Amino acid sequence: VIAPESYSQEVPFWVPFTSDASEGDNTERERKTRLKYELGAVSGYLYSHVRESREEYDDRIARAMHYPLFRSIVDVYVSAVLRTDAQREGADGAIWKAYHRDVDLAGSQIDVFLRQALTWALVYGRVHAVTDAPADGGRAYTYLVPPVDLVDWELDEFGRFRWGQVRETQPNERMPGQERGEQKDQYRIWTRDKWRLMRQGEHGWAEHASGPHDAGRVPVATLFARRGYESRRSLEADSVLDDIMHIDLNVFNLTSLLHDQIFAQCFAQLAVPTETGEAPDLELGINRVLGFAAESGARPMYLSPNADLIHAQAKIIGEQIANARQLASVGRGRAEYSKEERSGAAMEHESGDKSNAVSSLAGAVESFDREIHADAHAVNKASGNSPEASYSRNVSLKALGTQIAEATALDKLRLPPRSMVEVLKPLLSRVLRDHGQGDDVVSRASKSLEDAVEAMDEGMRAGAGEQAPTPEVADGSA
Repeated sequence: VIAPESYSQEVPFWVPFTSDASEGDNTERERKTRLKYELGAVSGYLYSHVRESREEYDDRIARAMHYPLFRSIVDVYVSAVLRTDAQREGADGAIWKAYHRDVDLAGSQIDVFLRQALTWALVYGRVHAVTDAPADGGRAYTYLVPPVDLVDWELDEFGRFRWGQVRETQPNERMPGQERGEQKDQYRIWTRDKWRLMRQGEHGWAEHASGPHDAGRVPVATLFARRGYESRRSLEADSVLDDIMHIDLNVFNLTSLLHDQIFAQCFAQLAVPTETGEAPDLELGINRVLGFAAESGARPMYLSPNADLIHAQAKIIGEQIANARQLASVGRGRAEYSKEERSGAAMEHESGDKSNAVSSLAGAVESFDREIHADAHAVNKASGNSPEASYSRNVSLKALGTQIAEATALDKLRLPPRSMVEVLKPLLSRVLRDHGQGDDVVSRASKSLEDAVEAMDEGMRAGAGEQAPTPEVADGSA
């Protein structure tokens, strides 16, 4: 998100220069080194400092490191929202199984596709998906469009697209051995009943191709991370990163200062007594030698800077990162950090904002999921109703170890196996997905777990029937 090498403003730097100064006779000239202010372009993210030379600033840019705070926050949200599998009614047909195995005809499974969509939506505030069909009449497919590529649109009074213009990369039809050439853009305009492809030629932009579609509406679905109040008119949306942008910028600059201080004070300086008080001509690996007057009687010594300031800066950076995560509703609260026993009510109250944020995102993904399936259903000219997805709103940001500990505690209550299977299935799904497994593997594993519990139930019932005596009622009948 932040590129340290990007330049966006100019500030004055102290720059050394050499001038000719006359002293005494005009034929006698002495070159003197002076300092002057000179404007120079700097990064819009990494601030320059007073009396920092251009060379020092460029060197600091080269060593600047951006802590991936945004990525970690986005990953937490995506993991929490898509941790539980969506339940889709009416998606058992062969055409839907093929669609879920390869949503975009580029090999993306439905869970990978939705994970990418949610990631983009969290960063940009919104992301779009266009549903189309191949020219040869194959099944529908859906591909993602970042908001920067939806270059123009118009909405009706209900916030639905009247038309949308999408920027695409023009296919390169070169043959092997030919130069790649310049990459060109093309624009596809979608309306409620047709599409038009525009390309630039010798005489300007012109229609290259066009055709009808069967979606019955503009086949552009939108996933909002945080929908704005005016989104029905302007697609207004906010990124979840907006609120912490300045904190991230502050952490970036503080980290640069910390690294610069560590870099400058990495080695201790050797101080040796000399007759002149100047640094002696010594060849040392680190080239840090100071001289002082020999009359002081002091012996050579190493001077090491105080590291307290470095530790204080590192602590401030850590606090800034923790505050940013708290403001983004993904940080650990006091109860999660504490080793003390906390009440369930206190834990629930402290994590309430996290649950609300993740639940809201789950609802947005659910609407997006239904919308792309409705478009694919219409393009496929399928009968009946389109599949409708349901996403769990009871999402949690708890660590896997915490969830396993809770499941173990429930098992000590000797609950019926059929009750425990509903606790274990989400854990099993999470472990498998964390190891890169898809829907098919998760479904088979869940089915195996249900079969095992069913066999256990039957065994318990059979054992109870063999060992327990038949109860008798008052009249002696069984």
